[in-house]
Amino acid sequence: MNNPKVSVILPVYNCEKYLQYAIESILDQTFKDFELLILDDGSTDKSSEIAKKYAAKDNRIRYFYHSNMGLAKTLNKGLKLARGVYIARQDADDISHPERLEKQVKYLDGHPEIALVGTSMYQIDEKGKKLYFYKFPTSHNKIIKLLEKGENPFPHTSIMIRKSVINMIGGYRELFKKAQDYDLYLRVCERFKVASIPEPLVQVRFHEESISRSERFFETRMYALYALACYQFKKKEKNDPCNENTFQRFTRKYSNSLCRKYIILRHDYMKRHKLTKVVPKLDFSLLKLTFLKFTTNIEIKFIYKWIERKK
Repeated sequence: MNNPKVSVILPVYNCEKYLQYAIESILDQTFKDFELLILDDGSTDKSSEIAKKYAAKDNRIRYFYHSNMGLAKTLNKGLKLARGVYIARQDADDISHPERLEKQVKYLDGHPEIALVGTSMYQIDEKGKKLYFYKFPTSHNKIIKLLEKGENPFPHTSIMIRKSVINMIGGYRELFKKAQDYDLYLRVCERFKVASIPEPLVQVRFHEESISRSERFFETRMYALYALACYQFKKKEKNDPCNENTFQRFTRKYSNSLCRKYIILRHDYMKRHKLTKVVPKLDFSLLKLTFLKFTTNIEIKFIYKWIERKK
């Protein structure tokens, strides 16, 4: 078998309820020159059985099982196994539009200066009903501005990246138990240009399992802000402070700050509103303009204070 153009990396951990839809959304792509790497991170439900069933029927699927080791290590294992020129991500509970791979390959082929391309998205509920449309900036400069504000304009399940680029920057940093994708995007943007396709080519599922408790949400946000702090420090000081020691120092400072309280309040607010059957667009817009902006400003100020102390 010749090496495929695209390697789709699909990590799975106990996602039996939605896995088949994620797999089928890749198998139904109009672009056919791909391999699908299903990396089972020690699932204890029927995910393994489901993945093996599909792998037995389609030789483009390569299934791997390992004991639980977390998302970052699982993704890095996928990168080592990948044979494609381009790497696409697919989450086990999300759905890709049939033309997603075709349009992203066409975009990267036609824009050699772009290292990574994402897409806009629909948010869907447990039953697949569309709840909300998120349109993200498409240009590198606008994407950078969002990233530097602590916002993530790339759903992880939407990205396609050149394998040469992700290998060049060292893959995913395994220090990051959460927010590995956001850290990756910041490091890509340090050296390369990125873009996004305005069409919603992925559907991101929003369900009880995906909305973690406030404490878990806070932990994810803390990792993201540490990634942003390292990025900003590196811009100023030309060296990367990311290591276990500085992470522990950062988390101690952050955990004792006002940010923690505001982040949990923000998460609780968003959880209440986004679990409704019809997303209140007006409320969400007001939230984005007020509470989100307020808490993000607090976070950014905290980051700069930490950077000043770190010098």
